Amino acid sequence: DRVLKNEFKDFFKENVSIKVIERIQTDFKDCKGKKMAHLIYLLHKDFNIITYGINSRTESRKHFVSLLKGTDFRMAGSDKYFELSDVKLLNPKFESDPDYIDIKEKLLKTIK
Repeated sequence: DRVLKNEFKDFFKENVSIKVIERIQTDFKDCKGKKMAHLIYLLHKDFNIITYGINSRTESRKHFVSLLKGTDFRMAGSDKYFELSDVKLLNPKFESDPDYIDIKEKLLKTIK
């Protein structure tokens, strides 16, 4: 029984509070490029609080970001950091990337 993800909150798992979701939206709305890729990766893989469909027409990363930003958004700048049709980041050393570390620290403060 799938619900279409029409709102930003629909990408989050049920146990995530609406306050946390709203804070994420406020704190990370201006991310783009590599920082957005890191944000999506962290929310999806590290914190495991969002879900999306890789090749979905209605539930892809692009939809997640468009709802996060409240505007239609071109994903080329962020998608190039992901492996093709995958949720893995291309850079094998991404965990030592200053942008990744920065986003992770900000997220930890946002979701606690």
